[in-house]
Formats: sequence, C-alpha cells, structure tokens
Amino acid sequence: MRYLTHVTSHLLTLRGAIWWPPPYDDPVVGLLLDIEAVPTVITGIAVGPVDVTVVRLDDPPATELDGWEDMVEISIVAAGRVHAVGMEDPPPADGRLDRDGPGWYRLRIHAAGRDIAYDSVVDEPVEKYLVQSWPAPPESPRALSLSPSALATVAARRSNPPPPRRAFVTPEWETRERERAFLARENLFRHSPQGQSDPDAPSRQ
Repeated sequence: MRYLTHVTSHLLTLRGAIWWPPPYDDPVVGLLLDIEAVPTVITGIAVGPVDVTVVRLDDPPATELDGWEDMVEISIVAAGRVHAVGMEDPPPADGRLDRDGPGWYRLRIHAAGRDIAYDSVVDEPVEKYLVQSWPAPPESPRALSLSPSALATVAARRSNPPPPRRAFVTPEWETRERERAFLARENLFRHSPQGQSDPDAPSRQ
C-alpha cells in the first residue's frame, strides 16, 4: 500500500511496534531512533508530507538497493496495529505491518531523498520510504546501506554515547506486554457503546 503521511519534528513513527534499540554505536542509528521504545525513522524534512509504501511478506525479500540510499533491518514486537505514520497523523485505513497479529516481526526500512530539503518545511513530498515486514524471530539489527548523512549521524552519536541499555525485548517482557495489550483492548470494548469484544483484539497466547 502506498500513501502520504505528514511528519513533524523529523519523525516518522512505526506506531504500535516495540523496539529496544541496539548499542548506541550501531550503524542503524543513522536512520532510526526510539521514542519510549517505539522505533522512529529520522526524516530529512522537519515538517511536511512523505511518500510511504508498506509491504507485508511471508519471507525475507531479496536485497535490492534500486535507488534507495538508506536501508536497515530491525526486529520488533507488534503490541498493536503497526503502521508507518507521522506523529500527529491518524493511521491509514489499511497498510498494517503486523499481518499475523501480536508477535515478532522483521522490518526492512528503505529511505531516499532525506538530503533534498533537510530541516525544511515542505508542501509536496520529496522523500520516500518503503517498509517491508515479515514474521521472524528476533535477530540483531543490520545496516544494508547508509547515505553519507546517515553515516555522519552515526559518527556524531558515537562521540557522545549515553549509558548502555538492553538490545532486545526479553521473552518475559514480551509475555507481559502481550497480556497488557489484551487486557487494555478488552477493557476498551467492554466500556464501548456496543459492549462487545473487538474481533481483531490480540489473544493472550
């Protein structure tokens, strides 16, 4: 699915995903950061629309740069409906990245055009993103391609590292988070006017 979403403050979020980032000197920090454990793409523009395509797959795709300047892979836990969307935008009607519901997924994130209008406010999209997802157990993050500006971000962060932090969500944390998401969804629909359970709600399993 392809759509436009409006970003603010250089942030395109992977809403509904949980990610514990790798060590601060890992190359993926050239494209991604986490905001309260939510993986977030660093856009070049400060404010404006970006072109996003999301694709759900059964298996890992072939690696094809084909005009993409940045390409990284991360493992995430889907704690709800996962969408690539601006911080203040509603999610698109379709375009979910968590086809099989809660659990582990691998995301491959592509970016191009991040240097065209850096730190600018734009009215028309100058950047494009492709996010591919498929079910997969957790693996270490990988940077498949990084632009010079992304490499500069990595170098800058390496010069000023924060305290160490965990690299991955533990299985125990995943179980607790899945239980929390289930109970929160059930409570929401129990108090809704319909008083019915959501058919898309995650199970406890």
